[in-house]
Amino acid sequence: MSEALVKQDAAVLDRLWSNDLVFTFPNGKMSTKAQRLAGQKPPDQADQSTNTNDQVKVHLYGNTAVVTVLSTWKGKAGTQEYSDQFQATHLWVKQRGRWQLVAAHVSQLKK
Repeated sequence: MSEALVKQDAAVLDRLWSNDLVFTFPNGKMSTKAQRLAGQKPPDQADQSTNTNDQVKVHLYGNTAVVTVLSTWKGKAGTQEYSDQFQATHLWVKQRGRWQLVAAHVSQLKK
């Protein structure tokens, strides 16, 4: 999923995200799958950022998985370079034979 987010690949994200997705941004605002997909830019307009998953922990509970991800995003916004770490909690559910993200909460770590 990280690569699809970096590339803003809406087709891949559409398959990975449940129609019921609830996403909570670091600022506390929430969005749905439709809202997140609408915000994806075409590949030629996407930010030139990179994402590294520094630590991933998966806890399985039948058809449900709780995943914690510590990631680092690096890139350039205009002329300003950035490098930020985020801690995310994802809730995945196996639906119709495939895993889909149903909820995510992301917090930016302070430097």
